[in-house]
Amino acid sequence: MFKKKKKLSVAAQRKADRLARLGYSTQDTLKFQDLNDEGLMKIDDDHYSRVYELGDVPFEAIGAEAQQEVIVSYGEAINTLDAKSHYQLLVVNERVGENAIENLLMPMAGTPDDVYRKEINDLMKARFSSEDNEFQVKRYAIITTEQKRASAAEISLSKAALAFQEPFRKGGVPLTLHGLSGEERVNLINQFTNPGMTMSKVDFQHQNAKDLVAPSFLELDNNQIQINQAHTRVLYAKYYPKVLEDDLIKNLTALNHEMVISLHAQPYNMRDLQKKIQTISQFNKIDRRRQQKDNAKDGVSSDFVSGLSEDIGQTTDALKEDFSKYGQKLFTGTLTVMVSAKNKSELRAITDEVKGVGEAEGVFFESAYNYQEEAFNTTLTLGWSFLNEDPDTYRDMTTLNIATQRPFTSVELQNPHGEFFGQNQITGNVITIDRKDKQDLLTPSGLVLGSSGSGKSVAVKYQLLNTLLNHPKDRIIIVDPESEYIEIGRQLGAQILDISTGTNNHLNLMDLADRTKLREEDKKLDLIKEKSNLLTTMFDKVLTLSDAQKGVIDLVTHDTYEQYEKPTLVNWQAVLKSRPEKIAQELALSTSPYTVGSQDVFSYETNLDLSNRFLIFNTKHLDENMKPFAMQVILDQIWKQVVASQNIVSTWLFFDEIQVNFQDQDSANWFANLWARVRKYGAIPTGITQNISNIMQFQGGRNLTSNTEFMMLLRQKAPDLKILKEELGFDENVLDQFVNERAEVGTGLIRVNGIMVPFKNPIPDHTRLYELLNTDVDTDKE
Repeated sequence: MFKKKKKLSVAAQRKADRLARLGYSTQDTLKFQDLNDEGLMKIDDDHYSRVYELGDVPFEAIGAEAQQEVIVSYGEAINTLDAKSHYQLLVVNERVGENAIENLLMPMAGTPDDVYRKEINDLMKARFSSEDNEFQVKRYAIITTEQKRASAAEISLSKAALAFQEPFRKGGVPLTLHGLSGEERVNLINQFTNPGMTMSKVDFQHQNAKDLVAPSFLELDNNQIQINQAHTRVLYAKYYPKVLEDDLIKNLTALNHEMVISLHAQPYNMRDLQKKIQTISQFNKIDRRRQQKDNAKDGVSSDFVSGLSEDIGQTTDALKEDFSKYGQKLFTGTLTVMVSAKNKSELRAITDEVKGVGEAEGVFFESAYNYQEEAFNTTLTLGWSFLNEDPDTYRDMTTLNIATQRPFTSVELQNPHGEFFGQNQITGNVITIDRKDKQDLLTPSGLVLGSSGSGKSVAVKYQLLNTLLNHPKDRIIIVDPESEYIEIGRQLGAQILDISTGTNNHLNLMDLADRTKLREEDKKLDLIKEKSNLLTTMFDKVLTLSDAQKGVIDLVTHDTYEQYEKPTLVNWQAVLKSRPEKIAQELALSTSPYTVGSQDVFSYETNLDLSNRFLIFNTKHLDENMKPFAMQVILDQIWKQVVASQNIVSTWLFFDEIQVNFQDQDSANWFANLWARVRKYGAIPTGITQNISNIMQFQGGRNLTSNTEFMMLLRQKAPDLKILKEELGFDENVLDQFVNERAEVGTGLIRVNGIMVPFKNPIPDHTRLYELLNTDVDTDKE
């Protein structure tokens, strides 16, 4: 259905009559010819366009110098466009669907743990329901080229997109461009042409793009458009200052209304423009000299010339300086804002709010009176301005004018099915992350870094709980040298494995991984040789072995596996004692405390239940000289557990006090290799430490850190801040702002695949969740 109201100007009425004679339809409202399945749009016979979704840049969190680099890079990107190109920036402030929060909530499982599920769900709902979280901002760059053929346009636009992104790459600005497919572009247009209506699968072979996105109902007025049930109005910037402030877009989206902001920029041919400006300048100088001569005849000072002549002189001089000294270009620019509402009164109120924001910035918005149809198309993602008939709607803009209207504010971490990690400190939006989603993280391994008293242990316990509740089939294994997680483990049903000489608990050091479950490339591994290396490394830590003793250990280990199908360290000791060499007898005496003596915790068959989905290896009460020895045995056991569980369940590994594995080069290499190996078998390891410096002193630690895509940073000490800045390349201003030595407990930064956001996740102290997470918390404040 399509209607035209009669309250139009004479010109507009003539246009309505003409269109009516042509059999006007809602499809005819959309001013493009075609769109293919690859996303290339034919606007008219001479112009084609493509849409690129812009990734965000953490503009508000970085320092002034870095912010300047972003704006300069954006300006240089805009300058790559030639006179046959057209640029459109589109910023969409859209309401998040009501189902967004429902997808994040944990379903109840009918278990005692439901109390925590409910409280976490309540936290999410409370933080999501605030008005600030009901909207999200998306940004698009539309590049148009003047070409006769689609194939030539495709080549031209591909080159233009690469050139547009290059200044950001050179400037170190992490901007991504995602070219929209035809289906994605149709869905984006449909947001505006059919508000609130979702689209089914797009079939370009049997349906025309216009038919797909045409409104079901459209009614044009001289001052608004009704599209289906939505009342829509497009405003344009009629007046604005020579230099626009850089927060206009941010302040408009902060109104928390559905709106679309569009900025068009059509480059001038700079060679012709410079000639024109030079000509104007020369004629103006001639006119000034004429005025000065006339003044002299009349006895008036030669300094007096007309205001117009003075303005022309200043403008042309400023433009020439902008072009020659600062490398700027000149564009014809159009700025529009499209707002939607449920009814006319609400539309008037939103319109007034937009005008109010504009006036505060020196920008005066007016409704595109009698040009709503043209303004509507100008604001769509077509890549062309259709408001050229009204000279009030556009003005000349330099590169800097356009670049200051940067669309970048802050980045978000929001996976639609992720776990709740708190709120973005800048935007207030919820942070949701799915470490198992390869679109977010190619490798899910993680590090949690925070000084004593930073809230590190509470943050890790929250992750543990979230993992247990969200992934009920997954396994969790914690290596806990300081008994930090014992109490929360007891309350959540963990199997606590107390590894110490004062118990009857045993782990068989000599167990081998099941070769049949190894990956094909690992089936060639010499598992006995690896076990021999492990024994050599461990005994060397407590005995300091000679090369000859290392050789004996290797021989004995191979002999033991030949003589016993499933040997223990007691069997290994027996084989060692049976050798006649003096060096073997001496070695047997030296190793006996750890094989058959008081430190024999790893000498017998494993008698611990390792089948529980939640295991905690507690080594706090182990003798200090045994801890390095024990750590490698435990890690070897974990490796076997990961191999056994692969392709069945995911195994989450948490290594508290990870720095204990970086005491020397051998242990550092061994742990780094294990980390890489368990990751390859599908495990999700997380290291926890207060001293990144201990890890970074070894190459294995540096490799581990640089290959970690999930990182949580809480309050840091000065030496560790220096390492994060200088060796890991973290932004200095971001670190100083959010994880300095005065940062609030429990707040910090989360980095996922290079994207970093500041987070906070306060837990109300009246909840069961608070009680659970704060068990033994004082051990983190040693």
